[in-house]
Amino acid sequence: MQLLSSPTELKHFIEAHRERLDLDKSVLGFIALYDSLDGDCSALQRVLNENKSHVLKPLLAPKQRSFIPNFLRYAAVFIMILLGSVFAYLQYFQQRPFTISAMYKDPGIPTFMGNSNANSMESIMFYYRKDAYPKAHELVENALQKNPENDTLVYYSAVLNQLTAENHLAIVGFKKLCDKGGVYVAKSMYFLAICYVREEKYTQAITLFEKVIQSNDESLIAYSIEHTKALRAYLKRH
Repeated sequence: MQLLSSPTELKHFIEAHRERLDLDKSVLGFIALYDSLDGDCSALQRVLNENKSHVLKPLLAPKQRSFIPNFLRYAAVFIMILLGSVFAYLQYFQQRPFTISAMYKDPGIPTFMGNSNANSMESIMFYYRKDAYPKAHELVENALQKNPENDTLVYYSAVLNQLTAENHLAIVGFKKLCDKGGVYVAKSMYFLAICYVREEKYTQAITLFEKVIQSNDESLIAYSIEHTKALRAYLKRH
């Protein structure tokens, strides 16, 4: 028996557990027996054998050697971790939304509807080109209050809403221009499709990209073809 064959280890065990209050009664009994025999391991062995203690013997039994080598245990743990990581990655890949790697960003040169908005648009575009979108958005909204039917202002309001993460407001503006017609129809359809991609409404986005492909806006056609192919491939995988 392992502990009884090593008096030093047995003594360390006793001293380490002597003051603990949560010990099982069998362990407490063993410590009392050890003290009564003054730590004589041979005497302890005889007492245990004579009394055939099935409670204390498991405590003193020698450790069983494992038939599984350590390297196989480590390999099994590694494989489990690896499989777990692969499963987590596949779950993420299956669930992650579609993202557009490169998109048309230039909203185009403003088409003024009357001279009264020329100064307003000049200030708006100044801040827009400096990527100061909140300031540009503030100016375009102020101008819209004075002239809410100006297509240029409605268009740039939608563009800036999209850039400032107000996707739902951008959709309202782009839809209005798509329904109304005019010089901003193709660009509005394109950016509306981008809004739908962000909301994971991929079928609606594809429909709009296909309409843009049929338009005469050469700056948007190549992008729309690429987006349509990518979206169809994504939907086929998912």
